[in-house]
Amino acid sequence: MENREKRNIILSVAGMSVSRLGSLIYTFAIGLYVLKLTGSGQSFGVTLMLGILPRVLLGPFAGNFADRMNKKALIVGSDLFSGILMMVLYSYTLKGNLTLPLIYGTTLLLSISSVLLDSTFGAAQRDIVRLESLTKLGSLRQSLDSIINLASPMIGGVIYTVFPISAFLLINGISFLMSSASEYFIDFNFNKSSKEPAVRQSFFKDMKSGFTYTRKDNLLIGIGLSALMLNFFLSSLGIIIPLALVQQMGIEEQLYGLSTSIISLGALFGAVIIGRKNSRLTRNLMIRSLVVVGICFTLIGVAMHSFFGGSYFALILITLFGFLLMVSVTFVNVPIGVFFQIRVDPAYLGRVSSIIGSVCLGIMPIAYILYGFLSELYSPFLILTISGSLNIVIVIIMALSPVFRELDEPVLRMEAAEEPA
Repeated sequence: MENREKRNIILSVAGMSVSRLGSLIYTFAIGLYVLKLTGSGQSFGVTLMLGILPRVLLGPFAGNFADRMNKKALIVGSDLFSGILMMVLYSYTLKGNLTLPLIYGTTLLLSISSVLLDSTFGAAQRDIVRLESLTKLGSLRQSLDSIINLASPMIGGVIYTVFPISAFLLINGISFLMSSASEYFIDFNFNKSSKEPAVRQSFFKDMKSGFTYTRKDNLLIGIGLSALMLNFFLSSLGIIIPLALVQQMGIEEQLYGLSTSIISLGALFGAVIIGRKNSRLTRNLMIRSLVVVGICFTLIGVAMHSFFGGSYFALILITLFGFLLMVSVTFVNVPIGVFFQIRVDPAYLGRVSSIIGSVCLGIMPIAYILYGFLSELYSPFLILTISGSLNIVIVIIMALSPVFRELDEPVLRMEAAEEPA
């Protein structure tokens, strides 16, 4: 690996990580501020919804922008805009208190900027490193994302408790500006194809061509549907586990927080393993990993049965199976990310990734509503054991589907090449 590529990896990971940390800390702390300001759970929910809604609605548009425009300008500009936005909000707090409409508007704009940043970086990865290094870059990002997801609530809580909201906004604004400066020095032409870009159509024709490109590739659709179903089932954990542990079993909030942190570490552990192995996506890896996910779901549900009561043994089991579930999910997530980078034509990469990402993310609000409704009618044991069992059935159907056999073709060609003549 040459020095320019190493520098690209360091600068891109540093810039994206600091930017992501800033976004998550803002979401956490501003949510607490809204809750304190209004005392309304509904207002808190609206704040969280505004953080995710642009990703669902604007993802395909952001991907089209990423394919059509200068990627460096979009990435640097997105973080620069977020930094300036935080600074403007900071200046406003020096003159008076933040109002709810101002918080809502800022949250919406920050989320839009984040969508554009993530879509563009996803489309630019194969330009800044060689194809052989995509798995390492993906696993490194996954590892740091896991650490950030783990640390951001704690950091946000400390900043919110120790500092006034104005100081928090100032710190957050500086972090976005630092990310923008880091990303400015990335070489986005390091591995860029010398192939001449196709003639550009109108914006909406480009959008349509992205959908057409995706629809024609059965393997892309199959993997996208698999990711959608996985995301649907994973969304249930955010509703059912805290409900069962804290409300029904009476587990202390501190222990619940510790359990959540350990479960999150599973993603970090899985990313480290998959990065060292430099594994590509194969049908065998995908099916086995998703079977383990289904089994862990089922066992988490079993651990919530009244047989275990409110004992700490149930908490230990749920934490263990949750950890293994996150390891298995990462075994799928990282190779799928690399698969998209290699499979999709660079001219369509931003649009295809954003279309599939928006569909997968769009299922989350539906899952939250459905599982929230089911939690009022049925026990966590029943909900998660059935969800886990359905997940296993779906994986079996995937294993039998001819669509996913194409994933084995590169492996078979490699084995044939290694056989002695």
